[in-house]
Amino acid sequence: MVKGVLIGGDLAFSPARDSAEVWARQRLFDFTRTVGAPPDVFSPSGQRWDLPMPDWARMRAEDFSFIRARLRRARALYDLIRIDHVVGLFRTYGFPLGPDTKGAFDPVKEAAQIAQGEELLKLIIAEAGAMRTVAEDLGVVPPFVRATMSQLGVPGYKIIRWEHDWSAAGQPFRDPRNYPAAALVTTGTHDTETLAEWWETLRDDERRRFVKDLRLDRARGASSGAALNSRVLSATGLAEPVLDAILEAVYASPGQLAIIPLQDLFGWKDRINVPGTVDSRNWRWRLPFDPSGLKNDPTLRARIDKIRALTIQAGRF
Repeated sequence: MVKGVLIGGDLAFSPARDSAEVWARQRLFDFTRTVGAPPDVFSPSGQRWDLPMPDWARMRAEDFSFIRARLRRARALYDLIRIDHVVGLFRTYGFPLGPDTKGAFDPVKEAAQIAQGEELLKLIIAEAGAMRTVAEDLGVVPPFVRATMSQLGVPGYKIIRWEHDWSAAGQPFRDPRNYPAAALVTTGTHDTETLAEWWETLRDDERRRFVKDLRLDRARGASSGAALNSRVLSATGLAEPVLDAILEAVYASPGQLAIIPLQDLFGWKDRINVPGTVDSRNWRWRLPFDPSGLKNDPTLRARIDKIRALTIQAGRF
């Protein structure tokens, strides 16, 4: 930690086929298969990530020395580690090479999946040492994954636009103020559309429902909830009073961590990545200003001051 700032890093699920890590440890991977995700509502044919399939049996025979080494290196660099695609530690979905092949899970049986996930999460927690640990548990995740995370105290993700009370009539959005403490609360990730893009897809009634369920009309911070009138909610773009009320709700959550993508802090519509696609537009976004000149830009300075005020109000600064 430097000047109160936590430096976070990623424990990527599987390194690339052409990486130095894989080249040096070829025995630990099955190159006849590629890691991916099973078919779901977002991708009917599944996702193929062109990453080599881990050979879990061989990794276990070597006491997961490869994963341990990656975590030891991370300890020297970071204060916080994000476990990427945590469900893949429990059950890895792999496709045989080829365009039309059918995938399968490894391990196959649920009992083995639970045992492997618990084994690997315990190993990661132990090797992480003083690093804080969070897990990316998004997508189609079986209940036993989050049950194991809860048992071991590993926070998962809460993306406010995806969180609903599925058992209640009308399945309302969950108020972030009612999230559990063991959570990383956010408006989106590198794999989602930005908050501004999502807002533009909503009908007026959906926007009003979101505002009502999250009590955004009671915002008391940088932009008053009273400003969320019909004109603001019906505007084409995400108006700043709405954005600030959303940020206030996120920061007010009891979740241990609240991490907002830079685009969502400013209301920009610059998406970073579209999952399951290989496209020249993915992973190309760059900061649209020089950070060294922030003091000389009154518009940026004012926006940053407003965000700072919201975090202070919530006791997160």
